[in-house]
Amino acid sequence: KSPLKDLETPPDKRHTLRVDTIKSSGEIFADVFAIFRNYYSRLFLLALVSSLFYCLFAFSTATAKPTELFTFPSVLFGTVGEIEQFFVNQQAPLLPLVNLIAFGLLTLFGQHYVIKSIRPETSLDHKNSLALLGKFMVGLMAMQLILWTNNWYTLLIMVMIFPLPILYNFITHVEKKGVGDSLKRMVFLLRNNYGRVLGLFLLLLLLSLFFFLIVDSSLIDFFFTYISWVVYLEQSAMDQLSVMVLTFVSIFVLHLLYMLVISGLSIQYFTLREIKEADHLKEKIQNMGSGKKIQGLERE
Repeated sequence: KSPLKDLETPPDKRHTLRVDTIKSSGEIFADVFAIFRNYYSRLFLLALVSSLFYCLFAFSTATAKPTELFTFPSVLFGTVGEIEQFFVNQQAPLLPLVNLIAFGLLTLFGQHYVIKSIRPETSLDHKNSLALLGKFMVGLMAMQLILWTNNWYTLLIMVMIFPLPILYNFITHVEKKGVGDSLKRMVFLLRNNYGRVLGLFLLLLLLSLFFFLIVDSSLIDFFFTYISWVVYLEQSAMDQLSVMVLTFVSIFVLHLLYMLVISGLSIQYFTLREIKEADHLKEKIQNMGSGKKIQGLERE
């Protein structure tokens, strides 16, 4: 039997992500897509369920018809300019609560699959999930408050601040700390590293925006060009159906992209920890000279 037979892992097998080194943004990108490749069915199902939950409560509790609740301009990239309507909408008073619940569950399970990619034996602790979701509310409410500003400076604040609650939420999850200790830990990890975090967040945000633009523009064009030829309804009913379908798909894509962003920043947490504490480097130094091999050769 050849000793070289199992040197390489087949690409279709899941591999454990390494977090014992300081990773560049490119390496984190590769890790994020590895997670999506390994758990794509679960992540898609999660986004599907959360989108259905959002649409069910948004349309059932709204004080207006779907066409008055959400608008989808037929111009190129029109929905991006109206994206705040999914978070701040006077016609849907319970929308903030719906978003908190939906994004809380997306955060919980999205972070779980990051941890599981690093430690495959990890299982979700259902007993502590509610307590963990309660801690997440601090970070998620901060994000919701930023969206509530709904002004020209909202995007700037979002870019500068959003990485902080995402990192805070992951610290509460992986380190099992309380709210105060997690905030102190976040500040410690970000000291002299904020630029690194902001750079990765901007890259993930631009990538997410690019995907959303493609899906949004192509979907609206497809829907109004072809679906209306197949489904025969009165114009008013067709308009209501169009808004509901487009809302569901837009929220589905947004939820998927949110998990992409939190996956990237969650992986970067381990880089920040290695920069600050160098636990793995210290371990390698302590074990230096005690290995059984030197440059791949057996020690005598």
